[in-house]
Amino acid sequence: MTQRKLLIVAPDVFSILNSVVSFFESRGFDVVFLDDRNSQGFIRNVILRFLRSFYFALFSREIDSRIEKIADDFDKIVIINGEGYDIHHLLEILKKGEQVSFYTWDSVNNKKYLKHFFEVLGDKMHFIGTFDKIDSEKFNICYKPLFSAKIDKPASSTRYQYSFIGTMHSERLKFIYDFLRDGKQDSTQVYVALYCKNIATYLFHMMMNLGYLRAYVSLVKIGFLPLSDFEKIMSASEIVLDYSHPKQAGLTHRCVTALRNGKKVLTNNPNLANSKTVDLNGREYFLITPTETEKAEFSIENWASKF
Repeated sequence: MTQRKLLIVAPDVFSILNSVVSFFESRGFDVVFLDDRNSQGFIRNVILRFLRSFYFALFSREIDSRIEKIADDFDKIVIINGEGYDIHHLLEILKKGEQVSFYTWDSVNNKKYLKHFFEVLGDKMHFIGTFDKIDSEKFNICYKPLFSAKIDKPASSTRYQYSFIGTMHSERLKFIYDFLRDGKQDSTQVYVALYCKNIATYLFHMMMNLGYLRAYVSLVKIGFLPLSDFEKIMSASEIVLDYSHPKQAGLTHRCVTALRNGKKVLTNNPNLANSKTVDLNGREYFLITPTETEKAEFSIENWASKF
């Protein structure tokens, strides 16, 4: 029997991609990966983020060449986010396989190009979905939250009352600063680590947070925490702190992982049931207690079922 072939076009993000690849390989697929970003260079990605049309004027031929080298006999293609491609690139990728699906863990409010993708690709896809509930309702596409695996080796006891591990963006540092300044928790029972991908990103966010410079230097690091350490700290925490991007309504991977593994979550995101309002230095946040339904909903089996 010929092995089925799957092309995944996605950003190479933390453990999420590894989980997706491993899942489909366990279902008998020969998986080929194409990086959604085309390049990990800081300057190039800044141009892509803020000067999208100029980016494709510079690099479209290079991207075309990469796509031409891809085989055209895939049984399935899964495109996640697609930020590093314009619509004509995605239409070319569509020709490489029989059953093509598109999914995003971003929002139109944060990435305007997604609106055009939804409008053009909607009737050409086997499946199109988003983690953002507002976009799902507005553009009549499937709402599908992110997924998480169960932690293999959870901690045997609680070491931290609260923990937060995540990348640096928007007002995350302000959220953590307000939380620590609140003074209602023992600082020895709180674990906080914010990460920047590289030194350029670190310096950029430092300039954006000069009003919190002491907290920035203390809490923000360069690089990433290994997945095993992330899981160890989360499983040893009573409550996981979460700050969603203000332009997104979707649940973060951190939030989903915490709920999937039975942890309470304190978040700025109001888009979950079973939440209790909490005031933190004059700002409204939501304390969420996980349910058995959510634990099942956030499995990778459920997430991948439509693809």
